[in-house]
Amino acid sequence: MAFQTHIPANMTFQDFLAVIQISRILADGFDKKEHPHPLHPPSTNNLTHLQDPDLLRAALAPEVTADYTAVRPQWTRQTYTTQAFIDEWLGPNHLGSSKALITFHLLGMPYFTRITDGEIVVNYQQLACHARRAGGDDWGSPECGIEGHSDGKSWMEQTFVKVEGEWKIGVIRPSIHYRPGSLETVGRHD
Repeated sequence: MAFQTHIPANMTFQDFLAVIQISRILADGFDKKEHPHPLHPPSTNNLTHLQDPDLLRAALAPEVTADYTAVRPQWTRQTYTTQAFIDEWLGPNHLGSSKALITFHLLGMPYFTRITDGEIVVNYQQLACHARRAGGDDWGSPECGIEGHSDGKSWMEQTFVKVEGEWKIGVIRPSIHYRPGSLETVGRHD
């Protein structure tokens, strides 16, 4: 049987915009910013070397499930409160493992697989770049040297749920296609 493209008939344009905006906010919240960030108004556009928990807080449902078992089987499927998710994923066991670690999560075009009044499931192609900046370089410069990288070419499934009338991410489920480089080397603790 030939592939049948799923064209959702029950999705509003406002829902579409909400989903793609919130997905972008989540991705940007994971990534360290070394320069003023476009999602912050100019009056609050401070330089930072940290991920942005406020962006994550804005994107996530009060309860969020992270299922990275298809990427790292030892990272079991876990359900968190929003704050517990932020503490864990921006902490020393994941993206906060090293001050030298820099990330960039790029989402491709969305493909919607399920839409109801209370749930939207969307799949993205994803490029999840992880790099280790060279010691002694100016980490605030985009020309900073890189000692190693691990760039996961993957798919990202996000399940959105309605929370007080707004769409929020309730489930994050990536799966890896291939990953050049060593995530262990790049993400090693300082």
